[in-house]
Amino acid sequence: LQDQGKYADAVARGEALVANPSLAPALGNLLGDAHRARGALDLAQRAYERSLSGRDSLTARLNLARLAFDRG
Repeated sequence: LQDQGKYADAVARGEALVANPSLAPALGNLLGDAHRARGALDLAQRAYERSLSGRDSLTARLNLARLAFDRG
């Protein structure tokens, strides 16, 4: 959905999926990217933080660093 520019749809589906605690760490980066694309930086940060406990924690840290850079 994000590849098609359907960020609102991506966010809606992502939020539904990360409500499942076992999926949240795996999907937090994708959801964060969708929020970031829409300019919702606080929501993006929360989504990236969900991924810190998952396998892709390095990507989550990178995304959080990029977000901090974007904020100045």
